[in-house]
Amino acid sequence: MIKNKHILKFYIDFPGEFMAGLHAFNNEIVIEILSGKPGGEPRGFESYIKKCLSEWYDGAGVFTDNEWKKRLEAEQEFLWEGKE
Repeated sequence: MIKNKHILKFYIDFPGEFMAGLHAFNNEIVIEILSGKPGGEPRGFESYIKKCLSEWYDGAGVFTDNEWKKRLEAEQEFLWEGKE
């Protein structure tokens, strides 16, 4: 078992473009850094990878694990507001 492994998770959310024939999709991308944290500035590598994924998945929302969790929490709060 690798003790220093560092994991980065990204979530891709593409709403689709019906008129262009592009279907909506979601994806989860996990990067395992087996030697531990990649070094550099805090969150620098994560920001770089997010930028790369945003370019690759043009038009899609790319979210870090923390951003995705906050987004889901906000959606849940919004849904529950209408039920009170």
